[in-house]
Amino acid sequence: MGPKRLLQTLAVGESMNGRAQRWRTRGLLFDLDGTLVDSSAAIARAWSAVASRHSFPVEDILPLLPGRRAIDVLKLLELSAIDRKAELVRLEAEQQILGPLRPIRGADTLLLKCPPERWAVVTAAPASVARARLRAAGLPLPQVLIAAESVAQGKPAPDGYLRAAAALDLAPGDCVVFEDAVIGIDAARSAGCCTIAIGAQIRGADHHIADYDELQDFRADGGEISWTVQERAGRTRNRAYS
Repeated sequence: MGPKRLLQTLAVGESMNGRAQRWRTRGLLFDLDGTLVDSSAAIARAWSAVASRHSFPVEDILPLLPGRRAIDVLKLLELSAIDRKAELVRLEAEQQILGPLRPIRGADTLLLKCPPERWAVVTAAPASVARARLRAAGLPLPQVLIAAESVAQGKPAPDGYLRAAAALDLAPGDCVVFEDAVIGIDAARSAGCCTIAIGAQIRGADHHIADYDELQDFRADGGEISWTVQERAGRTRNRAYS
C-alpha cells in the first residue's frame, strides 16, 4: 500500500453525521515557531537587530521569515556587504535571548499524550534555538529534531519532512504535518504528507484548526494515532474526500 493510499485510509477516516471527522495516522510532524510555540516577539526582536546593523528596513524582512532558515532569508535580502557566516553566528546567539514564551494552546497536552517515538519537530531554526524555545515554553524535547542545519535545502523543499518521517521509520504518507506557514505546507505536501494548518487558514492545507484544543478524543493506541475534529462553517473539506 503506497503513501497516497495510506493518507486516504489512515489520515481522514470516517465522517460523523457530517459535522466531524475522525483522523487516523501513524506519526505527527510539527513545525515549531507559530505551530508549537508563540515565538513571534523573540524572532522579530532578533531580526530587527539584523536590520539595524545593515540599515535595512525591518518591514521588508519580516514577511520573508515564516518557514525559512536564516541563511535562506539572508540570501533573499541580497545584501552585498554582509558576511553571512558571521551574521548567522551572531543571529543564533541573539535568538537564545528569548524572554517569556508560551506554547500554542493545547500543544503541551497533545505532546504529552503522543508517544515520543511517534512525533518529530521540523524547523527552520537552528537546533540550539529550537531546543531553547521548547524549554522556555515548557514543552518536551522531541526524540527527532530536524533543524536548519539538518538539511541541505530548507522549506519549501520537502527534505526536512522526508528526513523526519524516515527517522520515525514511517512513510511520509503515514504522517500528518502541522504547519503555520505557506512554504511549510508546500514542503509537507511535496513530501507526500497530509497537512493541517494551525492559526490562519493556508492555501493548499488539507484542514485548518485554530489550536490543538480542537483535536478531541485524542488517542495513541498501538501504532495508530487518532482524533476527532469538528467541522466549522466555511472550512475547506479534506482533499482526500474530493
